[in-house]
Amino acid sequence: MKIHSGLTLNLCFLLIILANGQGLPDGGGIQRKGEPLVLRGEVGDIVLEREDNHSIVLKMKLSMEFVNHGDKPIIILRQKFWQGAEMIGRTPEEARSSKYLYVGTHWPSVDEGVEWGRMQQSLDQPEPPTELTTRLLPGEAYPYVTEIVLYFEKAGSLDGTRQRWGKILQASPVWLQVSLEMWPINLEPDADPNNLSWGKWLQRRWQSFGTLWLERLTSEPMRLDLSSFAKMGQGKPDDNREL
Repeated sequence: MKIHSGLTLNLCFLLIILANGQGLPDGGGIQRKGEPLVLRGEVGDIVLEREDNHSIVLKMKLSMEFVNHGDKPIIILRQKFWQGAEMIGRTPEEARSSKYLYVGTHWPSVDEGVEWGRMQQSLDQPEPPTELTTRLLPGEAYPYVTEIVLYFEKAGSLDGTRQRWGKILQASPVWLQVSLEMWPINLEPDADPNNLSWGKWLQRRWQSFGTLWLERLTSEPMRLDLSSFAKMGQGKPDDNREL
């Protein structure tokens, strides 16, 4: 496959930025300042899933809540949201500025299964169906508990999106953000993700009840203390390159 030289230069520039811990542009749907819907929470129990010569895998519980900081009701789907990205910064300020030590992304692929068509039919109502949606009044919060898995590489990732485990451990406590897909792209798989025509039509249809939230949502930074794993990964990894 032939790669355009300009694209190659841009890619190299991005990798240099990442290698210096400067973050991934829009790593997971960056939270814009002043958004009325805020996702915040804290990290709960952390358990070791596995360790091998290359990586350390941790599973952790997140106790979160959606909070309406606006002056109008907000409507969100009542579902388990797809978590498409996890990001870690040294400080809350660096995390909010997209200066990350760790970025993992895994947004969903297109799925045209019949269940999505059924869900679209169920949502196609004159008012938000209570069994599928939650309406948050100004100042209200909606709890959301989930689990995530983080893959820390002992030598760091080749593309620079994840610094080596030792560097992240040295910076602990660090600050974790997660990004959620609030409106499943598979409800309208042929649409431009930046122009969800059916979702926007439904948004207009329900506007007297509140604002239907369609955009990805990134959490506020959450304190992540990795000190209990300080003795792990101290052996020399197979590839001990510095990033």
